[in-house]
Formats: sequence, structure tokens, C-alpha cells
Amino acid sequence: MNNNEIEKYLNTFLKDIDCLSKFDKLIDQDNLFDILKISQAEIRHSNALAWLLDPRKSKDVGKYFLRKIFIFIMDHAENINVADLIVDDLNDIEVRREWMHTDLLVIIRNKGKADFVICIENKVKSKQGLKQLEDYRKCIESANELKPAVDKNRVAYLFLRVKNEFPNDLNWIEIDYNIIGNILKDSLKFCTMSKELNFFITQYLSTLRKNGMMDDQELQDLAQKIYNQHKKALDYIYDNAQNEDALIFDKYHDWLEKKSDFIKREKKASSYLQFATKELYSIAFKGLNVKEKDLVQYCYYEVQKRFMNEIKLVLHIDSSLPKEIQERLSSIRTKLVKKTDAEWQWTSACKTKIKTDSYFNKHDFYEEKFDEGLNKLLDTALNECQSKILSILTP
Repeated sequence: MNNNEIEKYLNTFLKDIDCLSKFDKLIDQDNLFDILKISQAEIRHSNALAWLLDPRKSKDVGKYFLRKIFIFIMDHAENINVADLIVDDLNDIEVRREWMHTDLLVIIRNKGKADFVICIENKVKSKQGLKQLEDYRKCIESANELKPAVDKNRVAYLFLRVKNEFPNDLNWIEIDYNIIGNILKDSLKFCTMSKELNFFITQYLSTLRKNGMMDDQELQDLAQKIYNQHKKALDYIYDNAQNEDALIFDKYHDWLEKKSDFIKREKKASSYLQFATKELYSIAFKGLNVKEKDLVQYCYYEVQKRFMNEIKLVLHIDSSLPKEIQERLSSIRTKLVKKTDAEWQWTSACKTKIKTDSYFNKHDFYEEKFDEGLNKLLDTALNECQSKILSILTP
């Protein structure tokens, strides 16, 4: 398509007020969770589910919710039988949050002892760590207070996620928010509840639909209709729009642009930040008469877009460099990296976490103070990384 055709399709799409207004009406309804800016915060979803799963707080809804979860477990775990619990009174239940790092832990007791345990790891935006689920499972298995449930294989591990992500520990069962949403939707029909609880569940379901965490057939049908009518315009928009990761990384660049005293390696690049500080150079290259703009080609901090939660120091020892700079870079590398090879040209050192995972879970990208919090995290990570380096290099 040429530019004139693109403009024509986009204008036709924008003028279709009827279809757009119907879509807006379905997805643009403010609810309690949106107003409180917690609709995509993982910790807040866990809090809501903990409350809903606890019959002491949510009454009949909690018991209905748990029995539906028991049925789901029986359908997906052949070696776990919880038929007895489906007809149990469920009067002795405890729901814990962040116990031994587990998002949600439901303990069903019989005569005061743990009879069955449900462990839920909740992922809204973040992804599972390499051995995270295995480590959590081992913690549960070693907990004395969860016996005899653990010893009798009366433990179910549920990996709750929004998108298709399979648990990397086969002992966990994947379950998605669509299933949770449908259980809550049915609870509105079959459970006796107060007006306040009905309002809370209705608002929560609205949040799940609005954020694409559960299916909404009416919304899906309308979306398909709009796409069929305006396919070329929407394909162009999709192909040229930035995703959220790209928009967030733009904020990393904004942070760097404000650092007027930093030495930037080159102009803005879409996939990484590369820069150095005067403080680093004053220690690392003390006594050498070399311009900072030349040094930054061979010794600099780097943050990559694909690893947005990590900052590191990069050293590049090039044979074309003056001998004294090569020797100094080699000396820095030897001090900072335990295992090195004299033939290595590129070396990374002192990797430091930028603690963005929990921040992105708790804060929405569009929040007014999102940038301020992100800038503080970047400052903190850089300071930690640089402090490590300077403590090693300072005589």
C-alpha cells in the first residue's frame, strides 16, 4: 500500500463512529480496580483471590470457589483425590499470602492438622524464574506444619497465569484467569451473598474482561466484526505500533538523556543503553591522558532492552588500542572477573539487578508517577553496580 491508500483506510476506520462507540462502551467502563490503579498489579490480584477463597470472609462464595477448584484439580491431577473435600463443610480453612514466598497458600485442616494444601503461584505480568517453581515446591514439601498433607500427597500446585506459559516444574498444574473468572461469574448465579460482595465480584470480573484476562464473547464478536470491516487499517496500526516493552525502554532512554554529566557511547539505540560516568573513569583510568569520548568505546555500562532488569559493565580490549590502554583494561578485567582469557575481546562484569519486576507488577505503565519510580530504580541499580566496581578498583 502507498501512503495515500494507508491514509484513506485509516480515515475510514476513524470515521466509523458506530462500531468504535460500541467497543468503547464495553471496554471503557471504569471500575473500582481501575480507579485504584490496581487492575494489573499482581499483588493486588493475589489479595483479591485470597479474600475470595477464604470462607471466613467471603462466606458461601469461598466454599463454592474452593469446591470448583477441587473439581479442577481432580480433572487435571490423576494422582490427587479430593472427592471427600467437595462434600466437606470446609469450616477449618486458612489462606496465607506470601508464605515462604508462595503467592497463595490454602490450608484445609481436619482435627487441627493439615489435610489438604493448595499452593498457587500467580503470574500477571512477570514470568517464572528458571527454578522458581521447583524451589517453592521443595519449601512446601519440607514444611513440618503442612504434614500430614504433604506426606499423603495431598498437595496441589497451581500455576495461575494470564497468557500461555507452561510451568517449568511438571508437578505444577497450569490454570488461567479465564477459569477463575468463570467460577466467579457462576457464583453470582448460585451463591447467596450480600450486595457488597456482589458488587465486589462484579467489579473484579469487569477488570478481568477489560484487561484481557478472561474471555468475553460479546467483546470478541465485536472485535472480529471491526477487524473484518477495517482489516487494512488495523493491520497497519498493529505493524507500526510499539508494544509496552518498547514504550518502557523509551523511558530508560529518557532517564539517560537527563544525565547531562554522563558520557554516552553513541546516539540513541532502540535495543540498548551504553554510557559511562566521570567517577568511574577518574578511578579506573587514573593517570592516563585519554579523552573520555575515546574511552567510552571500550569501557561502559550497558542495559539491554531484552534484559531490562540488569545493568553491567562492558570491557572491550581491542588490539588497535594504545598499549597503555590495553594494559589498563586488562588489569581492570582481571580484578573484576574471576575467570578470564587473555584472548577475550569482550567481557561483562559486575552484573547488577534493576529491581523492576515487582515494580512493574505493582504499578501501571500509564500512572502519573511511573517515570519517577522507574528513575529511582535505575539510579539505585547504577549506584550499586558502580560501588561494587570502585570498591574493587580503588587502591
